Amino acid sequence: MIWYHGTSKEKKAEILATWFDTYSGTWGNGAYFSSSRDAASLFGDSFLKVDIPESEVRNINFAEWQAENPIENKWPELMKNLNVNAVAIHYDSGEVELCVFNPDIIRQIFY
Repeated sequence: MIWYHGTSKEKKAEILATWFDTYSGTWGNGAYFSSSRDAASLFGDSFLKVDIPESEVRNINFAEWQAENPIENKWPELMKNLNVNAVAIHYDSGEVELCVFNPDIIRQIFY
């Protein structure tokens, strides 16, 4: 599956040289991606596309997750307990956010 990562030109060069680092975010320590280039553009004007196997991704409906887990600051811990390599959060808007906890599952980077 193809995903988009928006970043700066400087960070893009760093990613291409050293691969993706994980950082703290809403869903935990991971590399974050979007299902659309438009959404990725919120994070920078330079883009990378990556290929991630669907078999490595657990899909989660945001509205259901939020109803079952209303305390947002506990989400990273709950995600960690799922013991998965990546989660795709599906929003009612149709947008999908991907958090990759294990960047080794990224097959290829396109630029």
